Amino acid sequence: SHDDHISALELFIKKYKTKVCITPQMLKNIKFLKNYENLILYEDNLVLDDDNLISIPSYLPPKSKK
Repeated sequence: SHDDHISALELFIKKYKTKVCITPQMLKNIKFLKNYENLILYEDNLVLDDDNLISIPSYLPPKSKK
């Protein structure tokens, strides 16, 4: 579940002090990251070396019926 992933992230960064790539919208919902110093904020996509990280919204509104 989403809560399991968030809990695991909190434990992981406490142990490894790794960088976390996150959008500002996601950051609003993950309270323990508010003061975390190793954040990389990005909007729609982020390119690291040859890797392209794309932000995918967790909620997509239903398509309207025509």
